[in-house]
Amino acid sequence: MIRYSKNFVPATLCALVMTGCTIFPVPETPRVMDFAPAPLTLGRAGDQQPYSLRVDTPVASEPINSTRILAKPEATEFRIYGGVRWRDTAPVIMRDAITAALRRSQGFERVITDVSPAEADLTMVTELLAFQSQPGANHSDVVIRLYSEIMENRSRRTACSQVFDIKTSAASNRLDDVIIAFDGAGQRMVSELALWASACEGLSADPKVENEWP
Repeated sequence: MIRYSKNFVPATLCALVMTGCTIFPVPETPRVMDFAPAPLTLGRAGDQQPYSLRVDTPVASEPINSTRILAKPEATEFRIYGGVRWRDTAPVIMRDAITAALRRSQGFERVITDVSPAEADLTMVTELLAFQSQPGANHSDVVIRLYSEIMENRSRRTACSQVFDIKTSAASNRLDDVIIAFDGAGQRMVSELALWASACEGLSADPKVENEWP
């Protein structure tokens, strides 16, 4: 039988209290950031395209495909802002912002995301190539780069494609200013993309009808 000294338990408790140790340490809750809602003043498209459009979640590689807020001080190095994260991965943040902008611009009859089971005439396929800040001596630049194409679902034909490259300067290197710059760059990106998508001239007369393409 194992016997403990009568002073063992009090001494152990005292040591834990004095050192501030806990058996199950509670991690610090990070700040959770998001883009602001699409503005009501978002530019409206011209003539509405008579098609439904599905917005796929952008493809992205690590570390962009994560909830971490990234800085890239050097061409070959990523760093992570501590104690803060996006509410979801960067591709999901962009998908939701693009969807909201397309709906507000009213450039298509209906806009859904890839989580919807509904069918659509067209799909917007995108690749998120950059989503980070670039710290400088006195301020940071935020860079968002996105490749996008609109595909006719029946024929699998690409009707339009475009690379969007947005850079916005933050007022300083402070995290709050960097987040404001991220939001500004994101709003510019999705506004330009929504107007471009609604003006796509490569659509066939009726993408709902399966055509033969060379």
